[in-house]
Formats: sequence, structure tokens, C-alpha cells
Amino acid sequence: MMRRAVALSFLSILLIAACMTISAGAALARAQPEHTMIGVFPPELEPRIMQCWSSFTSIEGCVLEIYQSVLKLQIGMIGPACCKAITEVNDKCWPKIFPINPDFPPMLKDYCLHKA
Repeated sequence: MMRRAVALSFLSILLIAACMTISAGAALARAQPEHTMIGVFPPELEPRIMQCWSSFTSIEGCVLEIYQSVLKLQIGMIGPACCKAITEVNDKCWPKIFPINPDFPPMLKDYCLHKA
């Protein structure tokens, strides 16, 4: 009889722990914001930053071309369609897109203006 009571207690504790784990997991999934491309900025800034990026994301491969140019410090990797989008970006967007490297956007824009 004692064994059965211990087994039932143990099973009850396991059931409660499982329910708590499932409940906590569901709550955490609801609490976490959706991830965006930029992700590292506070959520209240992201819509404005995404608006700045929208001209690049509409051109296939443009974001990749820009990232590769930044990482390799080779601006000549930008294609004509991406360059066109770069020349049309609002100047207020550049500090939002490249907050760490403010010298890169003028070089990028200058390259694209001369390439067109």
C-alpha cells in the first residue's frame, strides 16, 4: 500500500512538472517578438529601419551585395539594379542602415552615382 502511495505521489509530481513546462514554453513563445532582418535594434525603431531597407529588399540579391561590399570593403561588387536603389535612398536612412560605419554610405553612393 505504501509503495502505491509513493508511486502515485511521484507520478503526480511528474505530471505537474510536465504541465508547468508546457505552460511556461507556450507563454515564452507568445512573449517573444517576431524576428526581423535587423533584429538588434529596439522594436520601436525597427519599422523605420525596415522602411529604409525596403528599397534594397525589393531587388533580388541587393542586400547580399551590400553586405559583401561592407565585409570585404570592395564597393565594386554592387550590381546596376542595386546601385540604382542605393542612389534613391533618402540621406536620413543611411545612419539607420549603417550606424557603426558612417563613412561607408557616402563611398557607396558615390560609386553608384558614377557607375550609372
